[in-house]
This record gives sequence, structure tokens and C-alpha cells, in this order.
Amino acid sequence: MSQLETLLDYRGTGQTPSNATVTTTSTEILAAGARRWAVITNIGNDGVFLAVGQTAILNAGMYLAPGAVMNFTGDAGTKQAVNGITRSGSSLVIYQEGT
Repeated sequence: MSQLETLLDYRGTGQTPSNATVTTTSTEILAAGARRWAVITNIGNDGVFLAVGQTAILNAGMYLAPGAVMNFTGDAGTKQAVNGITRSGSSLVIYQEGT
């Protein structure tokens, strides 16, 4: 069983996976809501700066490099919106959350 399959099994019901294109202005990746976990993967070519519950700011917050994965689980999980911003161009992120 993969790490994600284990997470889904342990943490409850996974919602349908989706994606968001993050640009040079703050872009909502995950809306605020009741969730137990979330996984965001940057499959684009540009890095993405993430902010939880706030507008994303360039060169601040958490950095999600191309190919990197960010997990929000347990005490580190968030029910707040997650927003992202890129330095230039755009980057595609895929995500899934569970309740």
C-alpha cells in the first residue's frame, strides 16, 4: 500500500482529486472547509509560495518546488484556505483533500 493509500485509509474519505493553475497573483488552491487532510503536488515548472489562511506573498511562506509535495495532516492539518503565487509564469498544482 502506498503512503497516500495508507493516508486515505487512515484519515477518512478522500474527495475527488483536482488541480489549480497558480499565477503571479495570489491564487486559491484549496478553499476553506472542514478537512482532515490535504495533499498538494506541484507538477508545474515554476516554484509556488504557499500561504495558509492569508493572501500568498512572493518569497514568503512555504515554498513548493517543482515536483515537491506538501501534506497537511493531523495537528498540521488546516481548515483554512491555502493560496499560492509564482515568481513568473504559471505552475500547475494537483491536490486532494479528505474529510
